[in-house]
Amino acid sequence: CWNQKRSAQAAQLLKFIAQLKQENASPSVLAIGDFNAYTNEAPLRALREGGLQSPLQSATDYSFSYDGRFGSLDHAFVTPELAPRITGVAAWHINADEPNLLDYSESRKKPEESDFYRSSDHDPLLVGLDF
Repeated sequence: CWNQKRSAQAAQLLKFIAQLKQENASPSVLAIGDFNAYTNEAPLRALREGGLQSPLQSATDYSFSYDGRFGSLDHAFVTPELAPRITGVAAWHINADEPNLLDYSESRKKPEESDFYRSSDHDPLLVGLDF
């Protein structure tokens, strides 16, 4: 959607996380998924300015491809209290690198050929935690 709406969603997410922390008496929160914004766009800057940390930050990170261009629309954000428990973060490249011919929305795979490759148009993120 557009930047203003995504920024409003980021503000609501920060409120929701604050509510979760209060209601569950736990300061440890992980927000992960498709934020539909690139790393330096306003919605993600707002999350970082709101106190969340993003352990997956690198110029080579990507989770999505479009017309041969790669970027990250998928992110993991943690509260500062959870950050020390992170053991690793990575994009699992099972979708963005796969050809559109294997697209998940097409019925080109036979049921017996079904696997996790090209199960979406975004790569899932993996977050390791040590409790």
